[in-house]
Amino acid sequence: MEAIDRKKEIINNCLELLVERGLTQTTTRDLSKAMKLKSGGMYYYFDSKDELIIACAEEAVIRVENSLFVPALKELPQPKQMMEHLQTNALAMAPTMKFFVSVCTDKRYAEGMKPVLERVGKRYTQYANRFAKALHTDTKEITPFVFMMITAISNYMVFGEASFVSPQLRAVQIKFERILAD
Repeated sequence: MEAIDRKKEIINNCLELLVERGLTQTTTRDLSKAMKLKSGGMYYYFDSKDELIIACAEEAVIRVENSLFVPALKELPQPKQMMEHLQTNALAMAPTMKFFVSVCTDKRYAEGMKPVLERVGKRYTQYANRFAKALHTDTKEITPFVFMMITAISNYMVFGEASFVSPQLRAVQIKFERILAD
């Protein structure tokens, strides 16, 4: 197995464990076991446990995006259905998002997470562009609504309270419906 494939496998296995057990409840020994390596074997692939945790956090947010926002683009012609599916799928992805948030809010990882968050922000801009293209509308018009949708769904995954995010999601749905009707 190539080193890149093995590294990806390690990240996937460790991410599953971290999502299941939580950041603070997972030891280096637990991670080594998940990697199917002897204790310390991770240092062949990662310079530190922190580097592995950050790699897992980045994979976590990519999984969230792929599970939520990529399918939403396909459902765009039916905004109400899209919003319902976003909320349903968000519940399934909540543990993954909560792990991501736990890494983002832990001071140990603050510096290492900055480049990850920059990449996330760029992808969110790309989503806005993709939504604008799919809706045949101006990116400037739709960007605030795409960001509102992403933020609301992210908050829903963290807090689990639909009433907290439903006004934002309804506003996005109405905007998408209006654009589609024009």
